[in-house]
Amino acid sequence: MRIAWVTSKQVGHHVIGGAEMADADMISQAPEGWEVEVCRLRDLDQVMAADKVVITNVRDEVLESVAVVAQKPHVVWTHDIESFDIRTKILADSGTLVALSQKHLDFLSPHTTPRRSTLNPGWMDTSLVPEGGARDQEIALWAHRDIKHKGEKAAWTWAREKGIPLRVVKNRPREEALAAMREATYFLLLSDILDPAPRAVMEAQLSGCELVVNDQVGYYDESPDELRARLDGAGKHFWDLVGSA
Repeated sequence: MRIAWVTSKQVGHHVIGGAEMADADMISQAPEGWEVEVCRLRDLDQVMAADKVVITNVRDEVLESVAVVAQKPHVVWTHDIESFDIRTKILADSGTLVALSQKHLDFLSPHTTPRRSTLNPGWMDTSLVPEGGARDQEIALWAHRDIKHKGEKAAWTWAREKGIPLRVVKNRPREEALAAMREATYFLLLSDILDPAPRAVMEAQLSGCELVVNDQVGYYDESPDELRARLDGAGKHFWDLVGSA
């Protein structure tokens, strides 16, 4: 099986964010013998030569290419809300739409009528995120990239009002953030925009943190064990969808 993985993101490069990590992790779970080629939608010959197509980002691609690709069996797994424009809508309407969370699906639903839709937060290696033990003291944690919408100022305000120390882990290696999560009581994300299913939030849940999030954040209201099982099975679930597209 030959799969065209269509994105305008820099999958596989050294400096990446959550969307690129999600793509790379899911590609790593492709069934044995399946060939996955990362490409742009403008690489139309390459896309059309594939058996199936996965679309995660088609920002700025020409509508003519979108119309052609919409005729191929495809799955749309869009990561960022900014890219859900007329291009993505055409593809989602004609294929399978995979949302990252129920919050994400609720946002997308008024804009598209896909043939089928489902939820999948993405696969990650949960063995790298062991659950934390008992916390000796109350500590709140804000651990994200230094992006304005992640709500660092709102986190400081919350911590001051609650009288709880806040630890900020900003633009640090993932291992450092995971270590901080295992010690924190609360994990904060008070986002200014819709954040469909942040990896850091799921990692914090797996670590045993209590989430402090606002209505802009998509997440799975589950125990660490339930979420771990969901993430562990996300790869098979996704690729089964692709296979049946």
